[in-house]
Amino acid sequence: MSKQNEQSKKLELLNKVIDQYTNAKKVQYSPEGLESCDFLTLFYTILGIEETDMGKIEQNIVNVVFSPKNHIESKISILLNEAGFTPMELARLESFSYLNDQISIMRDLQRMKKKVSVLVA
Repeated sequence: MSKQNEQSKKLELLNKVIDQYTNAKKVQYSPEGLESCDFLTLFYTILGIEETDMGKIEQNIVNVVFSPKNHIESKISILLNEAGFTPMELARLESFSYLNDQISIMRDLQRMKKKVSVLVA
């Protein structure tokens, strides 16, 4: 896969993630100001992983990409490798997700999108 195709695929995935994560946060808003949107679940869903299969993910996202243990992890690995995500990008998103730091997740997604947009243009 060419670098240009890889970056285009990554940009498409980032656009989907940003749009759906933003919408999920709006839908899950509560009057008390509490929001609960599991970013990794949303991320895996956008990749096409069924919710019932998410329980089969045994490792952190970086290990899933580089040493998958089962067919679900292999599918995720292929999709993320095709999109050209770096281990650092994935580790940051996963860390922010565990911390439920929605602002940092959005900031990081926007940063990646801006970087990829420049490369694709």
